[in-house]
Amino acid sequence: MTISNRYIPRRNKNIFTRQVFLRKNVLVILSLILGFLSFSIVIITYYGQNAGNFVMKIDEDAYEKGIILSTTEDFYVETPRLVTDSLNNVEPVTYQWLKIEEATMANGNYKDPIDRNTYVAYTFYIRNNGFETLDLNMNFRIEGIEKNVDDAVRVMIIDNGIPTIYKKSEVYDAEYYNNMNHAFDSTYGDYPPTEDFASKNMVVSKLYRDFKVNDKRKYTIIVWLEGFDPHCDDEIRGGSIKFSMDFSTVGES
Repeated sequence: MTISNRYIPRRNKNIFTRQVFLRKNVLVILSLILGFLSFSIVIITYYGQNAGNFVMKIDEDAYEKGIILSTTEDFYVETPRLVTDSLNNVEPVTYQWLKIEEATMANGNYKDPIDRNTYVAYTFYIRNNGFETLDLNMNFRIEGIEKNVDDAVRVMIIDNGIPTIYKKSEVYDAEYYNNMNHAFDSTYGDYPPTEDFASKNMVVSKLYRDFKVNDKRKYTIIVWLEGFDPHCDDEIRGGSIKFSMDFSTVGES
């Protein structure tokens, strides 16, 4: 995500009430965003090509062993690399606004018809099209961060129908975070559980044991800027964050 340098008036950081972009015809205001923020997603490959796009890729060894990707369940088109559409001028939203079910039903890119330019959503499949059972690694990396944008970003990975939301571990006052949760809960109900990023440069790393011939997995990736996060303010203005997602094998099981 790259954040606009457009001027945003500063306010007292102890004031909890902030303003987020409103979706059209929505009367409820998320109360945690300072001013009007403008963001753009910049997504890159592991190697840094195709700047402006989020690329899922299979490494050379895994591809030679038959691991393939596709945006359709029937694998009509097989490829070692998938590229999302880039997204510019992203507006902060919150979990409750995400069209999760619609995104999981889409092939490849999903564009929210109402909250356009608010989040990246992409669905794809991976399959073992080879001749041997393999152990498969998945790494979702943070390739670059400027101005601590990772403080406010959320990454949801829906892996074979099971969603998990990842965020940076909390670095602000616990009371402040409790106030944030209370503000969300009073409007929408409980915020779903989250897991911390694995490290500064890794969202999550997974090992799938015994990925058998013809086994496949479905992924939906959703990335957004969480409007209820206290760090979603003018201090991350002009910053950026870049991600990559790659798959590799670790030999026969």
